[in-house]
Amino acid sequence: MAKKLLIKTPQTTDGTTLAYDESKQPLYKETIAELGARKELESINNSMPEVLRHEIEEVEVDDAGNIVKAKAAKAKAAGETNA
Repeated sequence: MAKKLLIKTPQTTDGTTLAYDESKQPLYKETIAELGARKELESINNSMPEVLRHEIEEVEVDDAGNIVKAKAAKAKAAGETNA
């Protein structure tokens, strides 16, 4: 298994207006990228409005490209911030 970045990109209707699903939740496109892309993505995020920024998360990915340990990492991070 390898560590990768899970990038959630907000979808828009015209480049600036967020797109929403039927339950009024914003739509996101999920992409897996190498860890080395973090600096460039953070640089891009700094020049974008808050609502259009990418959500970047480190995850474990198996050989088939499936995310394996994202939920465990989220639970651990939540436990650390609540302690």
